[in-house]
Amino acid sequence: MISEEVKLFFKGLANEKRQAIIILFLNQNEVTVNQVAELIGIGQSTASEQISMLKKADIFIYSYR
Repeated sequence: MISEEVKLFFKGLANEKRQAIIILFLNQNEVTVNQVAELIGIGQSTASEQISMLKKADIFIYSYR
């Protein structure tokens, strides 16, 4: 049986926008939510939701500045 953590991890990778966000962060160490939205071509609230999903899946470790 697959653990919930593993399911969340794969769910985090399953969305094309989240994949684009991951690639964006691989290329740029620090990016704001507004920059993510602009560079990916999505709304700020959508970017925030997608980043939250990546955090929940333990794909992102984040800090507020």
